[in-house]
Amino acid sequence: MPFEKQLVGRAVKLNPALKVVGMDAGIAKLGAPAHDHGAPGHVCSADGGDPHIWLSPRLFCAMASNAVSALVQFLPQQRAALSEQLAATVAEIHATDRAVGDAVRRQSVKTWVVYHPSWSYFAADYGLSLLVIEEDGKTPAARHLAEIIGQARAAGVKVVFSEPQYDKRPAQTLAEMIDPLQEDWSAMMRDVAAKLGEQR
Repeated sequence: MPFEKQLVGRAVKLNPALKVVGMDAGIAKLGAPAHDHGAPGHVCSADGGDPHIWLSPRLFCAMASNAVSALVQFLPQQRAALSEQLAATVAEIHATDRAVGDAVRRQSVKTWVVYHPSWSYFAADYGLSLLVIEEDGKTPAARHLAEIIGQARAAGVKVVFSEPQYDKRPAQTLAEMIDPLQEDWSAMMRDVAAKLGEQR
């Protein structure tokens, strides 16, 4: 991310021995327009593609593997413990993936509406169509909002998802709140699947 590169550059100047490891190493990202996360200086850029890779179980496993590979370089004496923890983490991710997949397969409506385009990997993994309210990183124009509402009605959508980092007014009437930055990944994924199930 552009803001991360700036922070890393400053940190390395303060500590030239600092090692920086990308959690996204080897992960091909979906293309995405630039958009703001509501935090000063935090703008997702199309240069590196969509950064919300942790919302795909498959890619979240790759991130965990990247983290352990980096840690083993600096803590070789803990290789066995780190490998054991990685196996447990991957098993939990797979269990969550199965539960979410089962929940999504039971749903008749395969389209969902979100305010912010952070859920593209999730939608791709589970065969869902995504309608995004936000337009080019900005509050949507009335015409765009009307188009999304029309498409959502045609698809039988009954639930609209918003995120706490954004203005929820455009989606207020039907919005369910989901937070892709929630610390408990497994609980967040299962919660989203449960809320999607409300459309049945």
